[in-house]
Amino acid sequence: MKTIQVDEHITLKLVDHERDSLSRWFSWPERLKGIENYSEYIKVTQFLYERKLAAAYVIHVNKKVVGSIGFNQIDIEAQSAQLAFWLSERFYGQGIMTRSCKALIEHAVYYYSIYAFEVLVNSENTKR
Repeated sequence: MKTIQVDEHITLKLVDHERDSLSRWFSWPERLKGIENYSEYIKVTQFLYERKLAAAYVIHVNKKVVGSIGFNQIDIEAQSAQLAFWLSERFYGQGIMTRSCKALIEHAVYYYSIYAFEVLVNSENTKR
């Protein structure tokens, strides 16, 4: 996994563009409006990450933000984590999420010694 600096405005712009699609699967898009809300989300996410309770990463293709992936919950003691992700519809069907999930799981096994992963999926999402 590679670290890059991402402008909050760029990521929020993608969320705004994908809001209708994301709202079909998640409750958070309606709460994440405006740069102030997004900046607060970043602060909370950083706080949780520093305590190894959660982690969030952007997915990028050619330095362009196309989605997000992470762990909503990390339980170091139980060696488990809950995986969550989303991808811009324009990038569906290219194997991006498959590669991202594989990379994140490998990262979690190596850095956190996590061996059990839970993925919550919407049973109506049968496209991919």
